[in-house]
Amino acid sequence: MLSLNFGMRLRKDSRKRESRRSFGKQAYRRGRKQMESRKSFGKQAHRRGRKQMKMKILVRYIMLFLLMYLLIVIPFIQFVHLRQSVREISLTLQKLQEEIEKIEVKLKDIETRLNKIEDELNKWSVYEATAYAPLDPNAKEGMCYEGDPRITASGAPVVPGVTVAAGKELPFGTELYIRGIGKRIVQDRGGAIGRGRIDIAVETQAEAFQFGRRHVLVKILN
Repeated sequence: MLSLNFGMRLRKDSRKRESRRSFGKQAYRRGRKQMESRKSFGKQAHRRGRKQMKMKILVRYIMLFLLMYLLIVIPFIQFVHLRQSVREISLTLQKLQEEIEKIEVKLKDIETRLNKIEDELNKWSVYEATAYAPLDPNAKEGMCYEGDPRITASGAPVVPGVTVAAGKELPFGTELYIRGIGKRIVQDRGGAIGRGRIDIAVETQAEAFQFGRRHVLVKILN
């Protein structure tokens, strides 16, 4: 009996030891699995962390590149465009300066011509002109001549086509150029011939009547 009980106890003890060993193995296996899962999770977390770190570094480099682009590249491009614009403006101003110089030369030439024209115009005066024919057989004293019809007030003979009577502002011997008529010489006076008037000697009274009264341009030649 004792041996039977002892044997049963031994069996129970061995079973307990086996169960304990089995439980320990299982616990060991579970622990290893947990350790491996933890290691795997740690590796994954480490990988994710490295990827995140790489992404952060990449983002920083991109931000740095954009910042450099904004601070260096864009101002440089603007500077190049500005420099080109300045060159174009400089060339345009140079061309304008050349055109202005050409215009100034033309203006000086025009001014010179205008001065010449003005000087020429200043030499001309407007006179009221009539004609008389003292050598015409039908000429009447007091109307066409005074005194000897063949002699002028200066003492020179009357020469149609040469003699002209004028006021005292034009001395005897003054040479005139009457536009549209020709050269004449002041040799005579007249009672009705005052300042700004001339009387031109012609051959006949018909010529005098045909000439009538008109305004002419007169230039003093001497």
